[in-house]
Amino acid sequence: MAVPRKPKLLYQITIERKRFVRRLLWSLLATVCAVGALVALTVAQTRGIADATLIQVGVIIAIVVIILFVLRTLVSLWMALRRRTETIRLFDKGLVWSRKGSEQQYGWSKVSSFREGGRGLYLGRRVLLQWGAHRLEMDDGAVFHFTGAHGDLRQLGKLLRRPAAHFTGMMIGATLRREQPVKLHRHLTAWPGGLEVGKVEIPWSEVDIRLNNQHISIFRQMPNGKFRKVRSFDMRSINNAGGFLDVAAATIRTHQSDRFQKQAAAETSGQPEQKSRQSGFGRGGV
Repeated sequence: MAVPRKPKLLYQITIERKRFVRRLLWSLLATVCAVGALVALTVAQTRGIADATLIQVGVIIAIVVIILFVLRTLVSLWMALRRRTETIRLFDKGLVWSRKGSEQQYGWSKVSSFREGGRGLYLGRRVLLQWGAHRLEMDDGAVFHFTGAHGDLRQLGKLLRRPAAHFTGMMIGATLRREQPVKLHRHLTAWPGGLEVGKVEIPWSEVDIRLNNQHISIFRQMPNGKFRKVRSFDMRSINNAGGFLDVAAATIRTHQSDRFQKQAAAETSGQPEQKSRQSGFGRGGV
């Protein structure tokens, strides 16, 4: 009899509301000190007890500092009012999201929708700025938003992407087998017979999909055998993008078996460039 394996912890972070309260208090204190310095410089300028040029420079610096700390105070106030103490733990088998007085536990098989919408500016491993959120929805309607406050959105996206793609891919495949459509974006719908891209319908036998720098490009095969781009989508704007790519890859190979057999033969004969040029599922593709 197999012994159940203990879930492996992959990521954990605790966000404390009091941290934002402390930041608010320090920002208020800094603002008060800067205002005090501005008042002192103004008095000194009025009484002429110091060089006028130096005082003017000091006044400008004081005003800039006040503006910066007022903005920081407002942001800290907003965060202190909105943030709650919470702990997030991601395991290989699911997630646990704990807030004061409640704890939500879900296995990855309960994922019904995932959108990797978080973005940011980075310098190597250093986070400069992050915005947006990765949105994870469960089959009972519970929704979790992973924002920059929860850590590096690149790392969180990597941890969430694989299990979400696996189970949403299974869901998409099951829906298509029931002869029902799957809406992925307002301009992209998967049907049992192909894709609807805007107002263009493309059968699976003519579709190619390529992924490049977070953009999913849909191609259609023309009568001359070449592929023409129909439309590109930002991957972060598509629901269940990873699951869709998995299903699309398998479906296209099924409907275009001759094409992939020819590419395999060309690669074996020493012409691999034909594969990467024509197929989005070759190197650099989906």
